[in-house]
Amino acid sequence: MLLASSGDMAQETSTERDAARDVMKQIGGLSQSLGVTSLVAKLAAADKGRDEVIGRVKQLMQTDPEPWRDLRIRRTARHEGRVSR
Repeated sequence: MLLASSGDMAQETSTERDAARDVMKQIGGLSQSLGVTSLVAKLAAADKGRDEVIGRVKQLMQTDPEPWRDLRIRRTARHEGRVSR
């Protein structure tokens, strides 16, 4: 596991290395139990439908950006508490 090896190298004392080793074991176990590797593979895999949607959105944003600006302004205002849903 690349993360584990880079984490061990960053520690300077044996206590830090021992603590890091335990944390890395926990992270590895959690990653495995959540199926992170397969989830990443699934999300990174080619998806024709998703690619078509993204292509259409890009096309719309390039040809008529005004509605997207309005959406972004509303979303930012809502996030900042200036506009209610």
